[in-house]
Amino acid sequence: MSMTVFNFLGAACISVHEFNFDISYRNMAVLGFDYAALSYGFIVPFVTWLHSDIWQHETRKMIKSVRNLFSVRKKAVEPIDRSAVDLRNTFGEHMIIEVNNEANVHFDQLRRQWKI
Repeated sequence: MSMTVFNFLGAACISVHEFNFDISYRNMAVLGFDYAALSYGFIVPFVTWLHSDIWQHETRKMIKSVRNLFSVRKKAVEPIDRSAVDLRNTFGEHMIIEVNNEANVHFDQLRRQWKI
């Protein structure tokens, strides 16, 4: 269909209201106009995009940028070898302790701070 058909159909449907027709014909004309406007709104931009190389190029760039924005790249996370790391605080004490003992040390330090 061309733009002329959509324009003619829309004008014909709207002109039905100017004449003294039955309400069912008027309702059908409104329904026809709604479908003509809806299909015109979807088909004409698609046909324009289909025949325009610039629009296709810009659309591909936009889709690529959106994909890059939402893409999730999973990287393998390797566990930390705590024996190889020797971290000390400003007082020279070890900062990394055994995982099994870590909670006990934390709460011991917390009790000392609160003086319980």
